[in-house]
Amino acid sequence: MTALLLFIQVGFGQSLSRSDHFKNVILTGRVSDILIKQNTGETTTVTVQISKFPFSHAGMQRTDNSIYEMDVKYNEPFRFIIPTSAKRLYMYIGYKQNFQGANAILDMSWSSVDNVYILDEGDCIDADLGRDYFGFTGNGSDKLNCESEIYKHSFNGRMIPEVVSEKLAELSNQGKYQEGDSLLSHKRDSCLLIQKSIVEKYRPRLGNELADIMLANCYGIRYYWELRGDRQVWDTSPERNKEIIHSKAYKQIQLNLILRPYILVQSPIYVDALFEKIRFENFFDNRGIFDKHDYYQRIFNTIEANHSGIIKDKLLALFFIISSQFSDSTAYLDSALKQCGTSIFRDVLISFKNTRSKNTVFYPFALPDAKGEIVTLASLNNKVVILDFWFTGCENCLILHQKMKAIHEKYKSNHKVLFISVSIDKNKQMWLNSVNSGKYTDPKDINLYTAGRGLNDPLIVKYSISGFPTLFVLASGRIFSTEPPRPLSDKASKEFVRVIEAAIAEKIM
Repeated sequence: MTALLLFIQVGFGQSLSRSDHFKNVILTGRVSDILIKQNTGETTTVTVQISKFPFSHAGMQRTDNSIYEMDVKYNEPFRFIIPTSAKRLYMYIGYKQNFQGANAILDMSWSSVDNVYILDEGDCIDADLGRDYFGFTGNGSDKLNCESEIYKHSFNGRMIPEVVSEKLAELSNQGKYQEGDSLLSHKRDSCLLIQKSIVEKYRPRLGNELADIMLANCYGIRYYWELRGDRQVWDTSPERNKEIIHSKAYKQIQLNLILRPYILVQSPIYVDALFEKIRFENFFDNRGIFDKHDYYQRIFNTIEANHSGIIKDKLLALFFIISSQFSDSTAYLDSALKQCGTSIFRDVLISFKNTRSKNTVFYPFALPDAKGEIVTLASLNNKVVILDFWFTGCENCLILHQKMKAIHEKYKSNHKVLFISVSIDKNKQMWLNSVNSGKYTDPKDINLYTAGRGLNDPLIVKYSISGFPTLFVLASGRIFSTEPPRPLSDKASKEFVRVIEAAIAEKIM
């Protein structure tokens, strides 16, 4: 109860009861990207994603959120009225251009997907979405402009001079990884110094609390991408893994800011960086080799043993947000719920328990198939259903479909098993063309369409589906597995078949 009262006192982003009423946020603006003006025949879609949860964009997508979209032309105004269920909200904003007849969507926004902005109830913001910078005016705009300046100076490949890139390549070819790491670390630290000066410039206007949240986010940005980048090569070279572990750059990671914990958790990305560090330290054995056995259990145990309070609670929430894509993380839910004392993060855990637990009744969807007939969950009773969520243009969806063909063939005569695809394409003809092509799904399967609602379809929202492809296995209308192995290898295919066979054996007839 103490944790809940703490969040009430600091105005952290949570609705406290049904009787609470918060002022709406008004967001207006225009897209001033000159390339939009040049492509006058194409449609530009402004997308705004809103969440009460202080996570990176990836975390925001996998928790309760709202999406607002509007098609606009160059410099044409857009306007969103955003109902608020919390004093503080977190926003991603960007725009994409849809090219007619090309089945293509180009993300033209300068803003990284992890550029999350803070909104407070009653903010009235006007946004200028340019190609190289997002600027804001209006009530509450100071914090967004501070964040935009921070994001503009985030370290990325564009900020590495060609001569430095050549030097890095030379060091890598020579196996001098620590020297390369030190060079990159110096560049990242330079960016961090600039970002910290930006925070101090805005501090008088923001106040100490918001400025400290921005400061924590600077450190999160500094280390989050570094740790994620290292993780991409972790299991490719034991020698490289050892270099990373023992490097000076790694030893100097500073994720122990002396700021109040409730400040740190309100940063969208600071605790995410801390979580990446925990993943790093549990990824491989003392030989530098990836040790898959009990990997997620080791992560969970580390969070339990080494952290406390609201930092621990946010780490537990992140554990399920991240690990639910890869492992049977639901086995840890009850233990996490017993330990989590912060209600906003308990909401995340409860949502996962209610939507991911085995034998939970699946959402009663009703979606049109390729013939325009409505298919409902109720019509699939007494069947094992493999649900595949995809969209046109998804490369991994193409790959998965190719790998699924052998499993398809195995069960094509089994009346107990159905393969159903659900597309989030917004353009119906694009979806039909993709179905008929056979590249993403078998045209003979039950192929369903979210009727233009895309990510806003209640089924997609219910399960916070943001990564594609996503697979579910249902048995008699209930969840059997939300985390089946993706059959991308012979071993994974055999494991996937075992899941299907187990679902057939257990399903209610």
